[in-house]
Amino acid sequence: MNTVTLKINNTELTVERGTTVLEAARESDIYIPTLCAHPELPVPLGACRLCVIEVEGKGFPTSCITRVSDGMIVHTDTERIKEIRIHNLKLLLSPLPQPRLKHKELKKLCEYIGVKEEDIPPYVSRALPVDKDELEDKVRLSLDHNLCILCGRCTRACKDIRHIGAIDFVTCNGKLRIGPPRASSFREAGCTFCATCVKYCPTGAFTLTKLR
Repeated sequence: MNTVTLKINNTELTVERGTTVLEAARESDIYIPTLCAHPELPVPLGACRLCVIEVEGKGFPTSCITRVSDGMIVHTDTERIKEIRIHNLKLLLSPLPQPRLKHKELKKLCEYIGVKEEDIPPYVSRALPVDKDELEDKVRLSLDHNLCILCGRCTRACKDIRHIGAIDFVTCNGKLRIGPPRASSFREAGCTFCATCVKYCPTGAFTLTKLR
């Protein structure tokens, strides 16, 4: 059969085999908070671990990369799940300079999970660089690494929506960061300055500025 039957929060669902639990929940208007997964972007990384769920007999996996199986029983809002999400969200946002919740998406996420600005560990400056590149003196693309949480949404948008791949995960001085793969600038990597990365970045790390 090409379908499986499972339960999410005591609601029985029949979905296509190969569907993720997050996709199955969305199809049935069951909300599961997430940051690295976005409904317009394929292949979530499961890195933020905010979409954690409880699968009976299998622990607490992330729903964005967990495939449905026949007879699966899923819980999305138990007290233990809430505790895990609060812990993960605090860790995720702690490297960001204050105010962390000025962006609408982060604010909404924190309100749902139950994290306030004062709950997040104090900010410690990382003094990371800000990459900048210009296109014919018309626009400037900037990436502030101090605001980047490595969610990967920008890389998937650039690759899978724009089919360019001008940004990716790269290693710099032994640390993982976002940047142009095998190039010293966005322009050299093939960037068209379309601002797709700006649209999908949840923290404002990417900005596009008109110069004239």
